[in-house]
Amino acid sequence: MIPSLLQIPSAVSDSKLHSVLPNNGKGDFQFERSTGATRINRDGLIEEVGYFSSELVQNGNFSELGSEAVTNGDFATNSDWNIVNNTGTASEIINGYARIKTDGAYTQIDQPNVTIATKSYKLQYTILESDGGSLGFIITGNQTASIPNTVGTHIYYFVAHSTSIVFKRFSGALDVKLDNVSVKQVDPNDRWEAEGFSTLNFADFQGKSQVAKINILNTNTSARVRQPFNYVSGTKYKISVEVYLVSGSFRVDTSDSFVLGDFVNTSTTGSWITLEATYDAISTGSNYIWIRSSTAVSEFYVSNISVVEVQGDRPRLSYDITNGVVEDKPH
Repeated sequence: MIPSLLQIPSAVSDSKLHSVLPNNGKGDFQFERSTGATRINRDGLIEEVGYFSSELVQNGNFSELGSEAVTNGDFATNSDWNIVNNTGTASEIINGYARIKTDGAYTQIDQPNVTIATKSYKLQYTILESDGGSLGFIITGNQTASIPNTVGTHIYYFVAHSTSIVFKRFSGALDVKLDNVSVKQVDPNDRWEAEGFSTLNFADFQGKSQVAKINILNTNTSARVRQPFNYVSGTKYKISVEVYLVSGSFRVDTSDSFVLGDFVNTSTTGSWITLEATYDAISTGSNYIWIRSSTAVSEFYVSNISVVEVQGDRPRLSYDITNGVVEDKPH
């Protein structure tokens, strides 16, 4: 019987038909599947549908951070920090913050035994008050960088020059109140390695937090960033990566004697794009996933690098029966 009136959603009670469309998210819920999906195969049996393995790349989104490296970062006590005051300076730790004040003479506060030289770190700090002067932070090669000095919380990525962290006057007069200093190592387990004429740093960039910033400095084929990866011969893998190309070109390939095709190369600059490819491994053993350039000098940002095993392509689809015979191909 075909109904003359159909209401969705619907419910019934004594002598009444009810239908109320939801007008807000009240009552909605979210869930995650705790087991694999299933389908009915051509033999009429229930089987689990397997598509991809779990993630095989380590720290592919570059989100891993080490433990807190700073002691007394909230300046609760007047300890753990060294203060350098010259004539015309009055830096101090007082009332739960550090004050860096100078009429233009050199002054700094520093803490030793925080970082490891050449390792990358994420610095987070809060400016409580500022006169708009120029605040500095010592980075690689004992060079001082100008860091944000407006009221609020800021994040700054740096490569350590030594074991100490140093805040100082960058230039001119300065009066700033500093609090909640945090320093944590980025990629603390060294999942990724810069090789040859390349550099690996980190940044918040174009709407994405803590992504890899990679510079390829010349045409040397070993200029790349890599991670060890154990390929299995005859196994199909899917590789994907998000990239923002600033200049030059970008490509992903493997040390499995197989260069991924044009669909994982790009010369498109100025936006985040996702590149994907699948291929069958032809060797077994400890090899690498490589991130590098197709041309000489390049600069790009990378996020969400993924390698998964393609475990099957069995779709949750139907099999037709023609003249009493189950067809081989689903749809």
